[in-house]
Amino acid sequence: MLDAWAAGIPVCGTSIAAEGMGNPDAWGGVIANSVEDLADAAFQLHESENLWRTARTRGRGILEELFTEAKITAVFHTAIAE
Repeated sequence: MLDAWAAGIPVCGTSIAAEGMGNPDAWGGVIANSVEDLADAAFQLHESENLWRTARTRGRGILEELFTEAKITAVFHTAIAE
């Protein structure tokens, strides 16, 4: 997901895949939990330029908020200090 968002590509994923990846209501794609819903989500992202752009913007926002090098480094240092 992070690589896709970094490339400006929205993603479709399950609620389990989305855990810890930002606010589910402002997620960088579509969350769906069945094969049919995932297929529909991918189709909707493909067909709706507005949905695509919104999801792309949200995905990049999640990266900038939660996954900067500084934040990851701080979490890593905290983990190894424990």
